[in-house]
Amino acid sequence: AAVTPAMVVGQLFLVWTAALAILVLYFITLELGASRRGAFFVALLGSVYPSFLFFTSYVLKDGLVIFFALLSLLLLLKLLKRFSWTLYLLLFLAAIPLVNLRSEVYDVFAITFFVFWFGFAKMEMKRRVLLGIALVLLYGLPPVIAMKGTQYGYYDYSTFVHDLNIKKAASLKEGEYLAVAPQAKISETKPESKTAEPENTKAEPIVRGARGSTVEDLKVRTDNSFSFIWNQAKAFAFVVIGPFPWQFSLPRHTATLVETVPWLVMLPFILRGIWVKFREDRRSPALAFALFALGMFIMLALFINNFGITMRIRMPAVLALLPFLPFALPRLTSQK
Repeated sequence: AAVTPAMVVGQLFLVWTAALAILVLYFITLELGASRRGAFFVALLGSVYPSFLFFTSYVLKDGLVIFFALLSLLLLLKLLKRFSWTLYLLLFLAAIPLVNLRSEVYDVFAITFFVFWFGFAKMEMKRRVLLGIALVLLYGLPPVIAMKGTQYGYYDYSTFVHDLNIKKAASLKEGEYLAVAPQAKISETKPESKTAEPENTKAEPIVRGARGSTVEDLKVRTDNSFSFIWNQAKAFAFVVIGPFPWQFSLPRHTATLVETVPWLVMLPFILRGIWVKFREDRRSPALAFALFALGMFIMLALFINNFGITMRIRMPAVLALLPFLPFALPRLTSQK
C-alpha cells in the first residue's frame, strides 16, 4: 500500500493536533474580548489558511509547533491578566516541546513574554519585578530539559551567541539557501593518458529562480548601512506579504496566490484591529500578539531567503494576528 498503517496513525494524530490548534485560536479570540461569533469567524479563517492546511496534512512537525505556540500565547495572555503558578507550569511544559521542535519560535516568544511581563502585567510593580526574576530564571530551563542542553544550552544560549549575527545571516541567505548546479565529481581513478584533459570541476553559476532560492536580490549586503537597511526592508516585505508573482520560478508557485491575495486583503483590517486595541488600552496584553508576530517576521527577514521555508515558519505569526480581525469588523462579528 502507498500509505502504511503507521503513517495513517501519524497523519490522524497531526490532524487532531491541528484541530486543537484551531480550538486554541478560538479561545484566544474570546480572551481578547471578541464575541463568540467573532471567535468562530477567526477560527474558520484559521482552519482554511492554505499553508496551515497544506503543511499539517503531511507527517511534519508544523501542526505541533503551531499548537504549542498558540497555547503559549493563550497562557501568556491569561498570566498577564492574573498570575497563577498553575498557568505558568502549563506554559513551562508547553515550552519544552516547542523549543525541541522549533527553537526560533521559543526564542521570539521568550522575548515577548518578558517584555510584556515587566511592562504590562497587571500587578504591583515590586511583586511584578520579584516574581519576574523567578520566572526568567525558570523559563530558561526548557532547552536543557528538551535534551538540547549540550547543544543549545540554557535559554538557547548557543543560538543567541553564534547565530544572531550578520555573518550568519549572510551565510544563510547568500550561501546555504542558494542552489547551484551539482559539481562534477573528480575521478578517483588515474587517467588513462597523461594528455587527457582534466574534468571540469567548476560549479555552474547560480540561476535566478533555482530550487532553494526564490529571489537572488535579497542579500544581507553589509558593505554599507544604506544597502543593509534597504535590503532588509525588502526582505521584510517579502516575508510579511510575499511571495510576489515576479518571484515565482515555476508554474506551480502561482498556487501561493490563493494565500497571499486574501492575506493582502485582511492585513489592513488586522492593522486596524491592533490600533483599536491600542486605543482602548495602551497597556493591553493583546499587543503581545503583535510583538510576537513582528519578532517572527524580523527573524525570517534576516535569515531566510526561500519562500517555502518562510511560509512554513511564519504560520504561528499569521495565526497570532488573525484574532485582531473582529475588532476591525464589529458589524460582521457582532452578536446581533
